Amino acid sequence: MNKIVAIALMLGFFTSNAQTVPTDLPIDQETKQAKWEGVVDVKEIKKDELYDRGLNWVNTFYTNPVGVLKSQNKETGEIEGKARFKLNTKDKKGVVSPNGGIVEYTIHLYFKDGKYKYEITRVHFVTNSYYDVSKWLDKSQANYNEAAFNYNLEQTIEYMEKLEDSLDEAMKKSLEKKKSDW
Repeated sequence: MNKIVAIALMLGFFTSNAQTVPTDLPIDQETKQAKWEGVVDVKEIKKDELYDRGLNWVNTFYTNPVGVLKSQNKETGEIEGKARFKLNTKDKKGVVSPNGGIVEYTIHLYFKDGKYKYEITRVHFVTNSYYDVSKWLDKSQANYNEAAFNYNLEQTIEYMEKLEDSLDEAMKKSLEKKKSDW
């Protein structure tokens, strides 16, 4: 009986420490590169109001919104930006350190009456040549490092989920109108 308990505990230890491969990286079927996108209905809200909410979200989500915004057009209901975030590294002992590199991406926001669309494309690790984050899934590459690549994927997916949740929440909130005592 004790042997069975010991084996079960060992199996539990090894499976809990095994590398998990993130499988929820969205890949565009045409380009074979990472891409997050969605169309969200926001009933009875006009395009201009959605645009204002989107611009407000950019100004609050990013620490340097002026550096992120590349184009904006209220008439067409479009906002484009280029942003980045930092990755951490994790050593074999599980110690997390900063300076794991930078991931850059392009974000497009489109607004119409009653809905908005977002597209996050060109999600790539900053290096000498273009390195789409989807390459972290390719085990056939010469420099494949499963632990490091999986950790980078986890961080990237977590960041994008946070971005999507933040955008969704911001688009559902009405903007507070400033009151004037004058």
